[in-house]
Amino acid sequence: ALEAPEQLSEQQIDKLDDSSMKSAQGCRDSVQLLSSIPTNLLPTFRTVLKAVKLWSDGSYELFPPPPNPFLKLDANFMNKARGLASNSRGFLGGFSWSVMVAWIFKQSSLRDKQFSETEDAASSPAFLFLKEFFHTFANWQWATAVVSVGKDAEKKYQIAKTDKMVILTPTHPYRNSARNVSDSTLKYVNCSLFRQTQNG
Repeated sequence: ALEAPEQLSEQQIDKLDDSSMKSAQGCRDSVQLLSSIPTNLLPTFRTVLKAVKLWSDGSYELFPPPPNPFLKLDANFMNKARGLASNSRGFLGGFSWSVMVAWIFKQSSLRDKQFSETEDAASSPAFLFLKEFFHTFANWQWATAVVSVGKDAEKKYQIAKTDKMVILTPTHPYRNSARNVSDSTLKYVNCSLFRQTQNG
């Protein structure tokens, strides 16, 4: 019987041709990333990730929160397109943003906090995780890799001189999902992240 991609061993992955490996890795990375998020936090994770992707596309400003900040976009919070969500243009693809959000959910003390069901928008778990995301990565030292899953990732991935940001995929063989970022696009990403912290 054929095995699901996420069940393949590292040895089996290494024997695949490039096309098959890329296809398998997309599934493996997604499954591994989601499995690292506690089940009770998955809805919040998806909400935060959606908000980050909307922000990176330039869909709307996040802070201060609109009346319903994650489910309904208020016209007053629309923003000019940032274009940060474009791997081909030297910025970050969707999976890079996913790894960054997953890192916050793995490391943040918020994951152990008990939230009441009556939290208002500004103190909801999604909004607090979102604020922590921006404050963390606006001050991130990009010589340090972002590793959400995979204890051996940093040891096995050899950082190249051309790597301006290092955001590692969670399964073997570990890859830098931010490999297309240049000096100029990194500066723009950093400025955008910092600007967002000033709004919140």
